[in-house]
Amino acid sequence: MKARIIAALALGLLLLGCGRSAPLRVDKEASAQNCCLLSYVVIDVVADPTFGTVNKAGGEPLTWPSGFTGRWAGSEVEVVDTAGRVVLTTGGRYWLSPLYPPWDRFVVGEVRPCADCDLGGGPL
Repeated sequence: MKARIIAALALGLLLLGCGRSAPLRVDKEASAQNCCLLSYVVIDVVADPTFGTVNKAGGEPLTWPSGFTGRWAGSEVEVVDTAGRVVLTTGGRYWLSPLYPPWDRFVVGEVRPCADCDLGGGPL
């Protein structure tokens, strides 16, 4: 009986995709230096089968620093940093500050959940 329950749970998790690798757009040249806190954006982040994480409003994929990975958690994507911590789960609103360098593109640096924040941003 226990074996059947465990097998059913394992199959359910497998079918939901939990823990399975998810695509993530990564900039292999981005360093880990956060930008000033005045440069930020508040967006709703949703899961995407091609890029992993995208801005719900415009569908633009988010770019993450080298070493970050994505994994499926049901129908959502969890973004995992180089220390193994989940820093973002799609389906929520987040305050994002970019890394610099690179100076010519937005690579996600600091991430904060911000359910009560207004959408928008500061000078980028």
